[in-house]
Amino acid sequence: DGDQKEFDRQREYLEKCINTLKEKHEKATRVHRATNTRVMQDNVTLIKEINILRREVSFLKNERAAEKRLSLPESSEIPVSTIEQESTGKCLDAVQREVRHILYAIDSICI
Repeated sequence: DGDQKEFDRQREYLEKCINTLKEKHEKATRVHRATNTRVMQDNVTLIKEINILRREVSFLKNERAAEKRLSLPESSEIPVSTIEQESTGKCLDAVQREVRHILYAIDSICI
């Protein structure tokens, strides 16, 4: 009779432990799923931003190339101000830095 009571007590304790572990596991799974969803959404947002910046870089490169092609012969050349050239160059550099920064952010999120 005493052995049966001890057995029942230990069985009840172990069943409670199992239930507690199941609950903790379910909670951890929910948190993990939520984190993964958030990371995927962040990645989608960053990828969209990267694509926008790539289009901007491409546009600026094409614009630069068009400016070079449209250069007139030296005798009738209309000078493009160096300020405009520097501004375009700085803008292109800023966009390229931003793309690198976003790619780094994506890499750090995925690790």
